[in-house]
Amino acid sequence: MKSLSAPGHDGLPACFFQRSWQLLKDDIVMMIQSTFEMASLPQTINHTNIALIPKTAASASPSDFCPIFLRNVIYKIITKILTNRLRSHMDNLISPFQNAFIPGRKISDNIIIAQEVLHAMKSPRNRKKLFALKIDMSKAYDRVS
Repeated sequence: MKSLSAPGHDGLPACFFQRSWQLLKDDIVMMIQSTFEMASLPQTINHTNIALIPKTAASASPSDFCPIFLRNVIYKIITKILTNRLRSHMDNLISPFQNAFIPGRKISDNIIIAQEVLHAMKSPRNRKKLFALKIDMSKAYDRVS
């Protein structure tokens, strides 16, 4: 974790925890263990500040801003632990067609696959049997529910 990353609502950056680790580690470990045992995050850990960063100098509408979520360090530690524990199960959870943001896979692989499919579609034997559909959604992540 970057020591000078922006702090969450508690105002404590990562460097505070890094420099005070010997003093704080037992309490932090106990808090994180109880969080996993209870399968619930305490309200104070789950609190997030959102900073809106303007994309342009004359930002007027909400789409002109980029939201930055400021989580506290304890939350980041918990999510890192969860990420490391889930990593070994990811092959069973994520489709083999998902190439972006997966170690060892590249989003450019999808471009090559699309080119190969289009090439196969143009062959005389497949011309009347296959079709392609391209959907481009603006702000696709806003539309996922």
